[in-house]
Amino acid sequence: MQGMRLLARLIRLCLTVFVLILSGIHLWAQPHPDLDVLLPDAENCALPCVLGIIPGETSLEDAGRILNDHPWVADYQLSRSVTADSGYLIWRWSGTQPAVIDDRQEAALWVEDGRVEWLQVTTRIPFGDVWLWLGKPSSGYIWYVELTAERIFQRMYYADDAMLVEFDVLCPTHLNGFWRAPVRLRYGVLPADDAQVFQTPRWGTCK
Repeated sequence: MQGMRLLARLIRLCLTVFVLILSGIHLWAQPHPDLDVLLPDAENCALPCVLGIIPGETSLEDAGRILNDHPWVADYQLSRSVTADSGYLIWRWSGTQPAVIDDRQEAALWVEDGRVEWLQVTTRIPFGDVWLWLGKPSSGYIWYVELTAERIFQRMYYADDAMLVEFDVLCPTHLNGFWRAPVRLRYGVLPADDAQVFQTPRWGTCK
């Protein structure tokens, strides 16, 4: 009987510690209050709508007009492909954009046959915040590249929101670097045919 009471107390203690750890993780990675600028309901429209531009719907002409009038945008340029109504539209941030946007990187969208196909923004949003906001990705890739230092590259799809999340971390991979890595968001992208069920990397290795 004494042993059973001791076991019950030990179980309650373990459960309490587990709950405290989960609470700490949740508080540590609470979504930034400005996340809603780029994620669901951004600019009064749902994903994959961003800045009022809707991949698959917004025309090249309308996208140019929106960017020209948007206070977050300093200027933009169109780099056309072999056809006149296709190409990249790239813009620089004005400095008035939310802090979650990385203004050191230009943003871009791809136009195909006069219509926006996808839109990409580099952010300072940690992947852990994206996970708390949208949950586990539906599918994705992990691949490794050895340049000056070995890195693990992550490409993750959120099919319900037509969004691709990309980031990379140095190897060996650790929890802190993985969850705090800033992400690049590409809106209007559905999973590739060969995308696999998402799995987190093996910690402490790149193999």
